[in-house]
Amino acid sequence: MYAFLLVIHVIVSLFLIFIILIQSGKGEGLSDVFGGGSSQTTIFGSRTGNFLTKATTASAIIFMVTCLSLALISKRSGGSVVQQELLKEQTVEKMQEMMGDKQAAEETEETPAQPAEK
Repeated sequence: MYAFLLVIHVIVSLFLIFIILIQSGKGEGLSDVFGGGSSQTTIFGSRTGNFLTKATTASAIIFMVTCLSLALISKRSGGSVVQQELLKEQTVEKMQEMMGDKQAAEETEETPAQPAEK
C-alpha cells in the first residue's frame, strides 16, 4: 500500500509541476514560449485556461491526500529510521547486560571457593 501511494504521489507531483509550468501567469509563463499569444490560448488550443485550472485543482487535491496518507502510514509503521535504530541499540545493550549478569553468576557458581591454606 505504501509503495503504491508513493508511486501515485510521485506521478501526481510531476503532473502538477508540468500543469503549473504550462499555465500563463501575470507575466506570461512557459506557455508564451510555446506560442501562447493571449491569456486563453496555449499550444493545446483555446480556452485551455479553464481546463488547466481544473486540472491544477484536482491534482493539488490528490497531492495533498497522498501526502497525508503517506504521513499517516509512516507514523503507524514505527516512526523514523533513527528512532528504530536507537531502539535496536538499546535492546542489544540490555540483552548484553542481562547476558553479562547471567554469565557472571554462572562463573561464580561453577568455581567453588578455595579452602584457605594453613
